[in-house]
Amino acid sequence: MTEAWRFRDNTLDKAIFNGVVLFNEYRLPEKFAPDEIVLDVGAHIGSFAWAVVSRGCENVYSIEPDLMNYEIAAENLRPFIEKGYVQLVSGAAWRSDPNTDELYFDGYHPFPESYTGMEGIINTGNGSVIWGVGEPVLKVAFDAIIDEVTNYGEKRVRLLKLDCEGAEWPILLTSRRLYLIDEICGEFHEIGGEFLEISEDRPLKESIFRNERLANFTIEGLVGYLSDAGFAVTYHRHRRPTGALEGLGLFFATREGGQVVSPS
Repeated sequence: MTEAWRFRDNTLDKAIFNGVVLFNEYRLPEKFAPDEIVLDVGAHIGSFAWAVVSRGCENVYSIEPDLMNYEIAAENLRPFIEKGYVQLVSGAAWRSDPNTDELYFDGYHPFPESYTGMEGIINTGNGSVIWGVGEPVLKVAFDAIIDEVTNYGEKRVRLLKLDCEGAEWPILLTSRRLYLIDEICGEFHEIGGEFLEISEDRPLKESIFRNERLANFTIEGLVGYLSDAGFAVTYHRHRRPTGALEGLGLFFATREGGQVVSPS
């Protein structure tokens, strides 16, 4: 399978594929029904969409802000796109409340010195739109995506996956459509917490997004927010090669007893 895919040399491409497809880090079920809706925010080169379609889903919406990643994903997923199983969009999912934000993608970054043993490897999955620098990118309101794929609430989203390098905060904290989502899996990227985080080695340390509810964007705050929205949440932090805990990890949110909390 991997021989047919395009992986760039000296990058994290193949490691990301292996984590998603071979090791199932997002804990995907063995099977999806063909008509179940799955949203893939942060498509990278298409690994997650491929993993979902290979489990039977024929209704995947993937969005990716980086043009090069998008083009490689389009190549890797071409058979599924042509069959209509995957809709691949070039852009960045973003907040759903009124805003005048202009989004810029800040590109790929090598691993910081704190990642011993990873020197010189380019992380093609850590470019972000939350710092306000880089190349302009189209923004797409997250709730507009939900409205499109659910036909304005007639259907439900079976699974939302978020790996969008900090954009999970504006996406989740401003959405009025979380009640239409059954399950969320994703990577969290803390901003303003006590651990090494996404702003390390970046010139800017403050996100262009602010929120009245959370002064700092930490996993504890996210757990509280999603719990109030009717989800049961678990998570685990990653560790650096030195053993140091990171402000980064995976989280999993499922509807608690089928509970659906509509916005007030």
